[in-house]
Amino acid sequence: MAGVRAQRRQMMKILKAGFSKLASGGGELDRIYRMRSGHIIPVNQPLFLVSQVQRSGGSLMAQLFDGHPECHTHPGELHIGYPKKYNWPDLDLGQNPDKWFDMLFERHLPEYAEEGFVKVPKHMRSSYSASQIRYPFLFLPKLQREIFRQCAARGINSQRDVMNCYMTSYFNAWLDYQGLYNNERKCVFAFTPKLSMHSDSVERYFSDYPEGKLMTVVRDPKTWFVSFVKKKPDERGDIAEAMTRWKDSARAALDNRQRWGERIILLTFESLLQDLEPTMRYLASALGLTYDECLLTPTFQGMPIRANSTFRVERDGVLDAALKRAQDLSADEVAGIEREAGELHAAVLAEIDRAMTGQAERVTA
Repeated sequence: MAGVRAQRRQMMKILKAGFSKLASGGGELDRIYRMRSGHIIPVNQPLFLVSQVQRSGGSLMAQLFDGHPECHTHPGELHIGYPKKYNWPDLDLGQNPDKWFDMLFERHLPEYAEEGFVKVPKHMRSSYSASQIRYPFLFLPKLQREIFRQCAARGINSQRDVMNCYMTSYFNAWLDYQGLYNNERKCVFAFTPKLSMHSDSVERYFSDYPEGKLMTVVRDPKTWFVSFVKKKPDERGDIAEAMTRWKDSARAALDNRQRWGERIILLTFESLLQDLEPTMRYLASALGLTYDECLLTPTFQGMPIRANSTFRVERDGVLDAALKRAQDLSADEVAGIEREAGELHAAVLAEIDRAMTGQAERVTA
């Protein structure tokens, strides 16, 4: 672990010292543009998307799939939605490629390129040193636009074609992306919070990706509440209002499952912390992916990464501390949460149990 962190610190020094110089060094930058533009790797696989209310485990899911050899995994959150990140794009195909790119472009990318990738809540970042939470992210936004234009110039007949161009431009402009040349990729894996809670966005997503899979992680409402009010303490006093978000996400999970069937995969946050291996074996099977031991370790580019927690965590990996957070609640708060969400939580758990049992029966048949 010490060696990994030393390597990370060295890479961060190189990134900070060299990125600005590279951006102004026309000759070197031109060669990078020509080399990458001449060897573009298409990224046109179906998108497998994780989505639910925030503070439920979506970041952990993406980090667990980071190293899977059959996935191009988008780090952080996928922010191609317009006008909000949870609104699946609805593009006018009569517009020009620059307009499409401007709508899809993820605004956090220049920050990642300058300062490194980080996936810790902003209010928690001062609790860590930069070497603990920031990772090298060599990305050229202008090159991404040029690759997108080049891809779009080959012909656009559908919004899916535009999505393919965007994913191709993203992963090819990410210069130190470890998996670009791996031809085993079967999917793009990404996390977008709240999209699953908007039925029109889910419908547009499946229109673009009929072979897609939408995963929703459901967290126990008591520990979810503790995490939520840690980030938004002003909302602790109104349990009914705070729990509206959790209930909207849980109801949407059940509605989506009823409408879209096996294209919707439900699982619990607790299963990721308590029963990680059987849960990831189930999930890989449901997604049509090969199970791999890498699914047991959250990483970024293969490097261990800390949890995206509203509480300080002392080490990398999957930690079960979140399971005990309900101890921070008063008896009145527990009773209020059970009153607001207990019945709905039980219904979601029953549906997850039915789905997992059905998947196991199909595998053994």
